[in-house]
Amino acid sequence: MPRRLTLEEAQAQVDAKFPDKGLILTSFEGVNRPVSFICPEHGEQTLSFFHSMLKTKHGCTACSYPLRAERLREQAEKSLAETQKNFSQQALTVTGDHNQAVSGNNNQAPVPTPNTSDLKLKLQAFERQYEALRNHLQVIEYVKEVDKVVVEFALKGLDREMEVLMGWED
Repeated sequence: MPRRLTLEEAQAQVDAKFPDKGLILTSFEGVNRPVSFICPEHGEQTLSFFHSMLKTKHGCTACSYPLRAERLREQAEKSLAETQKNFSQQALTVTGDHNQAVSGNNNQAPVPTPNTSDLKLKLQAFERQYEALRNHLQVIEYVKEVDKVVVEFALKGLDREMEVLMGWED
């Protein structure tokens, strides 16, 4: 069984790993136990394990936040650029590159042809959606007409009842 590290030995490991940080251990009970330390910039902090502290690049988690945010921002920008590049390439495969000359009498390279089967499928799907919406609108118009008729009958019924109550019957 390995020998347990003392607070001084753990502090020596921290100083060796982070010589420019000035981190000071305040409590240390073992490598698999929580460790408390003081960061000159962020004050007292606690990590779950001493090994967690040694595996980081900065020791103090608060010191790593701005650097981590910058790294994530760079990754997001790179991902966005890749996505835009992929979109441009996909658009060219569907629509063709119109900067190239069209082959004809001059025998120049032809424009890449679009994938017409995909376009036809998309058009068919769009036409089905359009037809479904037209049918839906026709149903709505029909319901409006039925509502008008019902309201007219109701009003005529009220007129008739009013005539009976007032004694205006013929």
